[in-house]
Amino acid sequence: VRYKDIAEGKLPLVGRRLAFGAELKPGKEIHTTPWNPLYRVQLKRLEGVGDFTLCKFLHTHTNNDDKNKDRRSEIVCSSEEGEIIVADWRGTNMISKSSDAAVNDEQHTETDAPEYVCWTAPDHTRPPIALEKSPFFDDLVMSIGDYNFQLWKLDACLLQPVYSSPQSTSPLTAGCWSPTRPGVIFTARADGTLDVWDIPDSSRRPSHQLMVAPTRVTALKFLKPQANTTVIKQQLLAVGDKAGNLHVFDVPRSLWRPTQNEKSAIASFLDGEID
Repeated sequence: VRYKDIAEGKLPLVGRRLAFGAELKPGKEIHTTPWNPLYRVQLKRLEGVGDFTLCKFLHTHTNNDDKNKDRRSEIVCSSEEGEIIVADWRGTNMISKSSDAAVNDEQHTETDAPEYVCWTAPDHTRPPIALEKSPFFDDLVMSIGDYNFQLWKLDACLLQPVYSSPQSTSPLTAGCWSPTRPGVIFTARADGTLDVWDIPDSSRRPSHQLMVAPTRVTALKFLKPQANTTVIKQQLLAVGDKAGNLHVFDVPRSLWRPTQNEKSAIASFLDGEID
């Protein structure tokens, strides 16, 4: 929708239009509102040659974040070259300056350009199709691309994933975390298959597979429970395909009801992968 179209009466049900047949007065122009960013940063490569060409963006801050670390300015991006980038839009120089009260401001000159990129590492051979943050771990991010998905621990700064799933027989097209189980991941493939990964049960193969559609699956989305709901009786998963069809599935109870100490078990699993 453009403001010019509204002013000229091309969208009669939106806004106020000109009278029928009326024309703009000579010398009078339609003023459009420019869509400019409030804040802009350029993520430059750490080796200092060129900028990253970004394709996916994830803001890691949520209201449930660990209070010991401020993630309000932390972002995770993926590049067209298949890299994962962890950055802070405040700039690392500005963070160190504000956190160290003993540093004299005179030591920082105007030529100290902020560095926004914290670290970067190779992720996939092609641009990832999704970045998803775990709803249970503040620093755990899943990247989906090519024929597998990978889990990254942001605070570990390992420059490599803590877990890489086995290669699929068909390219992955979508993926998401289970909103109720820390160790369950749903991924979709180009051949219309939905894979369910129950990490505590098996980390080397999907625990469940379902043929959803005869064409590419394009989107996965869980229905959020109603506010003030204390007892969850079912979990619904919406799946969209390339043909424009919407499929709604009732997730089996074993896949949405968390097991005992599952979160601590997943944390131990990830720590074991790091060691």
